[in-house]
Amino acid sequence: MTHTPLDELRAHMQCFALPYGGIGFVIHILAYVSIFCIICHQSPWNMRPIKRISLNCCLGILGLGGGLAMGIYSAVQCRGYWPLVVVSIWKGLFALIINVGSMRQNWAYSDGNEFASNWVNLFLVAGSGVVVFGLVGMGATVQQGFEETSMKIVASCSIVAFVALLIAIRITLGRESPGDLATECLEWFAGVLGAICIISYIACDWILGIAANNLSGAPAGRDIEFILVYCFYSISTLISLGNA
Repeated sequence: MTHTPLDELRAHMQCFALPYGGIGFVIHILAYVSIFCIICHQSPWNMRPIKRISLNCCLGILGLGGGLAMGIYSAVQCRGYWPLVVVSIWKGLFALIINVGSMRQNWAYSDGNEFASNWVNLFLVAGSGVVVFGLVGMGATVQQGFEETSMKIVASCSIVAFVALLIAIRITLGRESPGDLATECLEWFAGVLGAICIISYIACDWILGIAANNLSGAPAGRDIEFILVYCFYSISTLISLGNA
């Protein structure tokens, strides 16, 4: 019996213990919403001003540790297929970035600041490396499963979504210093990086769903250890929703 590259990819996906597909998509959207609310000094779940800084930072510590640990666990389980090792670590770093961002913003509030501006600079530096790292693994996965029509559709839609989001970001933010080339280049760089960060994780969810032939991403029929890792990562990534 001949095995196609897509068949091999689906076999490798059996070791991947982190959310993807529809469930992963929802988790990433909720994580983005939580950070947006926290930046706006609002609790993500009750939309009231953030007050419990210490509790929120404790949640962030639990989230970043748990999310990164589960990403490493999945990477070890998938060590026989390097693209999934990279994607596993990438997803672990996503949980870390979300929770560090939440903690940093809470610290800014505790110091009497409305916005942690230096967090943006840190994001631009760290985010660049993380995005490139993740895109390598995701790109290799797309290449192996590219014979599937749905994989081509997702890849194409992701590019269109990236361009649309970049345009929306630039329109929303406007031009702070027209004529200042250095500032405008930085604004474009920030816009491109932001759009890639947002779209890449969402695109990866659907790409992995196609790779596993499981668009919902539900861990049905898996052992208890797999399900616990899956759930713990989900909680770690979404724990910032509990900021109050």
